Amino acid sequence: MGNSVLVDGYEAPIFHDYYYGDPDSLRDATGQQYRAWAETAFLQQTAGRKGSALLQVDCYSRVGEEGESSGDPFGMFVDEIADEILTPFSGLKIGGVQKGIFHVFDYSDINNPVDAGMCIYMINSQGQVGEPEDRRRLDFYQDFRRVTLTLRFQLIQDMAGSAAFYTT
Repeated sequence: MGNSVLVDGYEAPIFHDYYYGDPDSLRDATGQQYRAWAETAFLQQTAGRKGSALLQVDCYSRVGEEGESSGDPFGMFVDEIADEILTPFSGLKIGGVQKGIFHVFDYSDINNPVDAGMCIYMINSQGQVGEPEDRRRLDFYQDFRRVTLTLRFQLIQDMAGSAAFYTT
């Protein structure tokens, strides 16, 4: 996903696990304020342990005045940010493989990562690869629009069920 997303020439930062963060830059001496940004946080981290990892992505955009160069009077820019965040996961790669499937690498040797022979899938509870678990557009609040995405990630072993796990 990266640390930013580019939409219509605007680079919106993505703050990962930014619980104590200051996305509005209120403590920034320069007083810079973002037109739009996204925040991520894991709600559940049980992928590889008979579960899944749920990642919540909150996308925000300021609603500006009509006619401003950065104006967004109808609050539609936040939907474009959410769409762009989903782009790396949705659709097919050139070889016909779904984009929502990733190989897991072992980074024990950071200079020479090795394929661990497992895949992780972004898959919703209906079994659709590359589709979010949930997407909600929340009400207008204090000059902000917000879209919340919930992404579910599972290892192929998790999807196979309890038979795929070793028991004692």
